[in-house]
Amino acid sequence: MGHTSRAILLLVGLAALPAHADVQEFYVATVHLDGSTSTKGDGSHPAEPFPAQEIPSGGGLIRKSPNAEGAWSIRAFVFVPQQLVVRQGDEVVLHFVGVQGPSHRIEVVGQGPAFELRRGEVRTIRFQAAEPGVTAFRSIDRAPTMQGQILVLAKP
Repeated sequence: MGHTSRAILLLVGLAALPAHADVQEFYVATVHLDGSTSTKGDGSHPAEPFPAQEIPSGGGLIRKSPNAEGAWSIRAFVFVPQQLVVRQGDEVVLHFVGVQGPSHRIEVVGQGPAFELRRGEVRTIRFQAAEPGVTAFRSIDRAPTMQGQILVLAKP
């Protein structure tokens, strides 16, 4: 890369990456998984009692008690995919896609402030995987289930 090209990259706020670095680009969707059943059952499902066990707080799990007909449900908010693997030195490009849930406050630990992502929006975060280890990402409003990690493997 010539001096002029490097200077232009630095002027627009992008650090020049080493020649061996690859760009690893991922689309991470915000989704929820739903399960529903009934305390009474039907022709295709047996009756399932409503669990007495408490679920973790944090908004990542939502369970609705049985209604008058015995129907109850549970919802878990998650990222898909939840685990990404890159190599040290790679440029990481994460496109967070708001699919389900009206909005999420998302944080990529160590990569700037949290941001809000609404349904139908795409927000992009870029960074260089400088050190081997794990970088976490999470929805601040949907703990403990809506979290993920980027595993950074050491240079060979």
